[in-house]
Amino acid sequence: MPHVRVVCKAGKVVEVEEYYTRRALKKGLKREPNQKPTSEQQMKINEKNAVRDLTRILNTNFSETDYLVTYTYGCEDPPTVEFAKKEWQKLIRNTRNLCKRKGEAFKYVHVTEWKDKRIHHHMVMSIGNVDIREAKKLWKHGGVKIQVLDNSGQYKKIAAYLIKQTRKTFRDPDSPCKKRWTPSRNLKKPIITKTIVKADSWRKTPKIWKNYTLEDLYTGYSDYTGYPYRKYSMIRKE
Repeated sequence: MPHVRVVCKAGKVVEVEEYYTRRALKKGLKREPNQKPTSEQQMKINEKNAVRDLTRILNTNFSETDYLVTYTYGCEDPPTVEFAKKEWQKLIRNTRNLCKRKGEAFKYVHVTEWKDKRIHHHMVMSIGNVDIREAKKLWKHGGVKIQVLDNSGQYKKIAAYLIKQTRKTFRDPDSPCKKRWTPSRNLKKPIITKTIVKADSWRKTPKIWKNYTLEDLYTGYSDYTGYPYRKYSMIRKE
């Protein structure tokens, strides 16, 4: 029975999804009961998808030569949202200009955390060969914590952390950011291909690409169709 295979290549990571469509019902394929998700379940599904999408963007565009940077405010009185938004836009503009003068591209993904705590910003960024100490000096308002990304190429934990920061606030009308995360315009997209596999069933053991190792494997039933579903990921060896 034919099934769908979706392959997503994002940097060193390759994700493969295999599933049956609703047409499989006419072929007599066993189907699990499928119930409409509650609002709470739907929120979890949406957040899971947000982490997946951000993970793919990070894996595609960033590496061990890049940084996760946290910017805080050192003033005694917490800054207003309006002030923080203005100063953050200034930092983005100044960092872009610094990279431009050095002949380097500036790429980033950032989030702002502000609800029920002192406002601060997180940014995954690439500045090429620009000295990170120069970029650090552009922030005039408090501390700058710099972490170098590891060489795994898999930044799922960072994506989950960033999504968590805006979970309850990105829809707030007073939020300085109206999205879960904000990217620069020059980020590359992961390469996604979708094919129909005519085999009667998928292999019991996933086919691992040459020079890749299996990372995660999930086999079960789709939340959407109730039909058999499989997902696994592979990471390219160094």
